[in-house]
Amino acid sequence: MKSRILFILLIGVLICSCDKEWKGDGDEEKQRITVDGEKRTYRVYTPANYDASKEYPLILTLHGRFGTAKGMDKFSGMNPIADEKEFIVVYPDGYKRSWADDRQFGPAFEDGIDDYAFLMHCWIN
Repeated sequence: MKSRILFILLIGVLICSCDKEWKGDGDEEKQRITVDGEKRTYRVYTPANYDASKEYPLILTLHGRFGTAKGMDKFSGMNPIADEKEFIVVYPDGYKRSWADDRQFGPAFEDGIDDYAFLMHCWIN
């Protein structure tokens, strides 16, 4: 169970083949969405050589408890790798710096937050 939790907390990999318009300037853009009535934020990094006609792998990089998307960006070092290997990185912000995961404690769990729905929206919307 611990290895599954660590995988969920650190990195999930998906293929981005949706109609989402990504900026593609090698910079990060903060996004705001509302999921189940909760305002949520996430950061998106697109590689500098992004080509809108191609499909790119998309990596969700989740911070740990008390972390932030911006902090995970700096901690993970994923952006230069995204430029080199050509993938998009999404850094979601947890609800009150927490996730509703298998640990079953913390603000996100206690407030019944649907982080699965939020993470789905990070690349679909």
